[in-house]
Formats: sequence, C-alpha cells, structure tokens
Amino acid sequence: MLRLNRTLLVGTLLIFGLMLAACGGNAAPTPTPGPSDDFIEGETITMTPPPGKVAENKDFAPSDPRLVGKTGRPQVVMFFASWCEQCHAMAPIVFKAQDDFGTFLDFIYLDIDAENTKALRDQYAFNGQRPTIVFLDADGQETGRLVGVQTQEVFDKLLDPILTVG
Repeated sequence: MLRLNRTLLVGTLLIFGLMLAACGGNAAPTPTPGPSDDFIEGETITMTPPPGKVAENKDFAPSDPRLVGKTGRPQVVMFFASWCEQCHAMAPIVFKAQDDFGTFLDFIYLDIDAENTKALRDQYAFNGQRPTIVFLDADGQETGRLVGVQTQEVFDKLLDPILTVG
C-alpha cells in the first residue's frame, strides 16, 4: 500500500510539474505587425537622385509626400501598403520602369497607412483600391491612373505620355 501511495505521489508530482512547465513560460507573445509598423514617423526619403544617378527604391520605402508634383519632372506616384499583395505583384513592372526611366522620371511611393499622406490621398481621390498609380507630367498634372494589378502593356500606355512630353 505504501508503495502504491508513493507511486501515485510521484506520478501526480510529475504531471503537475509538466503542467507548470507547459503553462508557466515567461515568453511574451510575438506581436503581429500592423499595416504601418514599417513606417517611421518623420522619416523622409527623397526619390529625386543626384544628377546622373538613378533612384533606387526596391522595397517600396516611403517617399517624402511633399515631393508630389513639385520636382519639375514627370512622376509616377504609387499609393501602396507594405502588407498589400497586389502592390507587391506590381513591383516588377514598376521597378523595371524605374530602372529604365529613373533618370527622366521621379518614382514616388506613398504609404497609405501613414498619416502624412492623408492630404494626397484626398487630393488624388484615393479610394482604397491598391495599388493606385498616378502618372503626373512635369507640371504636376495627372495624365493617367492605374488601379489594381495590371499588365506591363497597360502600365506602358499610361507611362508613355509623360515620357514623350518635352
């Protein structure tokens, strides 16, 4: 009988110890990143490269929204979100154009989750469809707009007018 009680006691303590080990960890839950976790408030990135240089922005780093329509050069303005799958689907087309025409055009990326882009979202009637790409001539006037995932051909048709002006 004593042996049975001892076995029961050891078994109970073992189970209790396992339960404590499973439940009692000090690890904090890993936070899930929100849509704007990649944006640092106050950070500005100028997309106009120095003369003779091509701008590099291969990860949709947010641009300075104050540049939109103000550089005296044609612009491709992309409203994006870092978490947006459709935005990333358009990346190869947009980045190819940036590689090919970055010496002639400014490519500006506006994070739709950033507070400092709200005025431009309103000005360009951004309705939440992603991505929205607005094509501006050198005077800052809209010449075309692409909404959603589109083909290279559609993108090029909208890009062509701002390449041929001048």
